[in-house]
Amino acid sequence: DVVDKYSFTSDSNAVDVGNLTAIDQGIFGHQSKTKGYAIGGGETNIEVLVFASGGNMVNQTGSLQVNVNGVATGISSFDHGYRAAGLPAGSFNGIERFPFASDSNGSDHGDIASARAQPTGTNSFTHGYCMKGYTGTTGSNIIDKFAFASNVTGTDVGDATNIGDSFGGCSSETYGYCHGGNLYATGGWAYHNVIQKVSFTSDANAIDVGDLLGNHGSQSGTSSETYGYIAGGGPPNLNTILKHSFTTDGNATDVADLTASRRDTAGFHV
Repeated sequence: DVVDKYSFTSDSNAVDVGNLTAIDQGIFGHQSKTKGYAIGGGETNIEVLVFASGGNMVNQTGSLQVNVNGVATGISSFDHGYRAAGLPAGSFNGIERFPFASDSNGSDHGDIASARAQPTGTNSFTHGYCMKGYTGTTGSNIIDKFAFASNVTGTDVGDATNIGDSFGGCSSETYGYCHGGNLYATGGWAYHNVIQKVSFTSDANAIDVGDLLGNHGSQSGTSSETYGYIAGGGPPNLNTILKHSFTTDGNATDVADLTASRRDTAGFHV
């Protein structure tokens, strides 16, 4: 249930700054200008952390409408947090959103184009993107996007370079990134190390732009103005904090450590 914080301005180890309200796995994060949010983990509550005061996270008065068992993805616009996809993996395609300005319940915001669980979420200024995922029988390579401004079904805009779930999305102003993940190979798990990006300015397939340091998934992702950060993950459980450049395509580098090794974590940033 630990909340770690690490700096974007210096490559230094994370520090423990508080706790979640409960021990959770499979949560996903959102952020406004003043607060960080964690949802999922098999629950409908919305946990919040005020950046200026820090400390432990607390439950908002409002909650989500649907429990998707921690295998959805989290996406943020300027004024709302969005939860997309979830279980059951082959039949759930719902999008739900909650406002940052008030402690209100979540509300329906349409559907993604293809029902699945565990996609990677990224965002432009105007749209949310879901990349890859798990259909209930196999991995997916679909990239779909939905508008923040209107409650309409998302559209399939391209394909990832491979199939499978991923987690740990990052966003620059012009690209969305996903990292590693499970390929769902016949006979068991098969993780990979690919970093791929999709353009926000034109609908097209993703391209391979670099590698993680190893084959894994289930990590959290955060974004500064110039770098994407990937923290934790597995298997086995990792404590590494990696970063890759938004301005130059290339491999991720190990820059610091979390306070403990873990995976299925949420990330938010300020």
